[in-house]
Amino acid sequence: MDVKEVTTKIKIANSLPILEFLENDQTAPAGMWRVNIDDDALAFDRALAADWSSSENWLTLDKATETITFNKVVSLTGATALLDDTLFTLGDDSDQVMLNRSTTLNANTALASVLIGTPVSPALAANSLIISNITSDGDILIAVNDGGTSKGLIHIDGSLGEIHIHSADGLNMGNGSDVDQDLITVDVTGTPKLSWDETNDRFAVSKPIAVADVVFSNEWRLTEDNQFGVILISPENKKYRMVAV
Repeated sequence: MDVKEVTTKIKIANSLPILEFLENDQTAPAGMWRVNIDDDALAFDRALAADWSSSENWLTLDKATETITFNKVVSLTGATALLDDTLFTLGDDSDQVMLNRSTTLNANTALASVLIGTPVSPALAANSLIISNITSDGDILIAVNDGGTSKGLIHIDGSLGEIHIHSADGLNMGNGSDVDQDLITVDVTGTPKLSWDETNDRFAVSKPIAVADVVFSNEWRLTEDNQFGVILISPENKKYRMVAV
């Protein structure tokens, strides 16, 4: 095997400089790789034909777009970190983005390429994780594999501005302990809450609840009557009015 030692540098000057590698114990095009520069983009390609009539790009560093493009699966065996305030984007147009916001962010404040337009968003503490879909009316879906079948359990609907929970088993809330727990808190004046009262084994609400009818397990129900106020209706649809005693 010939070994040539270069103690300074190798310079290739051309309108399309190419550095080609050939692993000569392989059957071409196996073992054929090259590095080339075109329009200020550095590309790493693999041959698909022995005469390079066909090839595939694996990696490109493009100065014009300031991007590094991987066209194959990237396998990372060690810890990988993105520095503070560095955007991790998905899609050709950076449709979705994640980042660690290293400093505080005021409520309803735009953040370039992350929170756009006139945001309706809460204030954030320093070092907060932001996940954002900046495509107009784009959704976010969180799905799991349940016995070989994908189930989209949490659907954040961009066009409606709503969160949908798709689970036949409902929403399991709480910390797993048999203690009093706040389940739902509404962020308005007065801070209305729905809570679980473990001591008395019942739900508790901190504000009045407006309902249409109250239906009991035996199909009797309480409803509001324009003439008699609150009345009781039997399963046979017979009406009974309340009498003060």
